[in-house]
Amino acid sequence: MTGELGTDDLHLLNSKALATLDLDIHLDSEVVALDPDGRRLTLADGTTVPYGRLVVATGAQARRLPGLSPSPRIHYLRTVNDARALRAALVGASRITVVGTGFIGLEVASSARHLGLEVDVVAADEGPMIGIVGRRLSQWLTDLHTAHGVRLTSSVVVSSVDESATGVTLNLDDGTSRSSDIVAVGVGVSRDLQWLRDAGLEVDRGLVCDVDGRTSDPFVFGVGDIVCMHTGADHEDLQHWTAAADSARRTAHALMAAEHSRNVGDGFFLDRAARPPVAVRRYRRPRRRSGRAQRIDRRMEIRRAPAHRDDRHGSVRFRQSPRIPRGAPRLSEAGRGQRRRLTANPTIRRCL
Repeated sequence: MTGELGTDDLHLLNSKALATLDLDIHLDSEVVALDPDGRRLTLADGTTVPYGRLVVATGAQARRLPGLSPSPRIHYLRTVNDARALRAALVGASRITVVGTGFIGLEVASSARHLGLEVDVVAADEGPMIGIVGRRLSQWLTDLHTAHGVRLTSSVVVSSVDESATGVTLNLDDGTSRSSDIVAVGVGVSRDLQWLRDAGLEVDRGLVCDVDGRTSDPFVFGVGDIVCMHTGADHEDLQHWTAAADSARRTAHALMAAEHSRNVGDGFFLDRAARPPVAVRRYRRPRRRSGRAQRIDRRMEIRRAPAHRDDRHGSVRFRQSPRIPRGAPRLSEAGRGQRRRLTANPTIRRCL
């Protein structure tokens, strides 16, 4: 959104890597039905696809609010195209209103401030990310955004919207209003679950899975944003990219009947060496050497941030990012060819 990364930086696999995996890929092929007894899928064009094991990784869509339909001035952020459209709208704008204080809302707010816009953030929650990080860290996020010029208003709901050719006004249920050039909405996700429900699979807020991605059908697995996991008597849906990566890794091990760590992970990752913390990374502050960690002196190492606990809302751990392997060698110990390959990785370069 800020122009620091291009589309190529976001690809999980490039075309060359895909070719080596010998995958049979069918794009623009919507699945309309699942037959667990016959173990086959039906596509929109009538084609059937048999399977031995099925992994459902259909993700989620941005949840839309009534009265806030997408337009040139009202944006939802989920895809690369969404990010491009919002980036184009930010050019020439002077003020933005962000609805929502989750990962998306706070990332947009900090990025917009980085670009020099005036930023208002409104949300129905009592504080930023309070349901994820608890009250202490939520207050810390509030203070940090406020210190950087963000006007943050919690515990309010958008009651009506006035959109014109010159801007958008959001009328809130506390009697106040927010006017801006553009609006960005980040209020969670919705999932297409009906086809899974029709197939007899257990669904709740998402496709119900255990820690290894197993569903109520022994031949069907789920990974990523489509999933909600058993957490005791409740089901928890995790909406962060590290959760998607973790669930894919555990499910792959389960499919191959391989041993793996049983640690589900009770938090989200902060790649603190490569960039400032998630949701506030556009606020450039001097790096402080706090927490028990290894100093990054031109090594491919990630330092650990301290754990924070909130007795009322549980705890959150900030853990090492999986994108850089633990125990990676020092660059000074690498050969010339290895050094060239390692430093070609943009994530590693940002650590140097």
